[in-house]
Amino acid sequence: MIKIEVVSVHQIDSLGVENKPGSLEANVTLEKLKSHVATEQDGNNTINYLFTRKPLFVKATGEEPNDHYTYYGTFKTFCSTMKSAVVVHHEGMNNSTNAIGATAWIFGLTGFDSVELDFFTMLWVFERCPKSNCPAHCTPQCPA
Repeated sequence: MIKIEVVSVHQIDSLGVENKPGSLEANVTLEKLKSHVATEQDGNNTINYLFTRKPLFVKATGEEPNDHYTYYGTFKTFCSTMKSAVVVHHEGMNNSTNAIGATAWIFGLTGFDSVELDFFTMLWVFERCPKSNCPAHCTPQCPA
């Protein structure tokens, strides 16, 4: 079993890099987020999210103005030597699809096409994570 929890929330308006009025440059904003969290002393089992209501664009791809990313982040970095960071286009409290997709991307999943492949990918990902020395039956008695 895994446990996902929000440890802290901060509003940092200076990380977003504007592409054009009302949108963000996804790759540059991600680099700023990665720089911002680089010195954090969190574990390798931490994901740093930057949620924005602004659409995300990447100049290098030359996409059409209506073609934007729902998230843009580091790939397969959870429980690795690299910091996990992702910029998420947040479309409202009733829509968690983008955040779920962003989390899956960080875990190393590229989609939800194969349950078997996703299962083995997740086993491989969590194998790299820190393990508790506390057996499951005594978890409430173990220090956090």
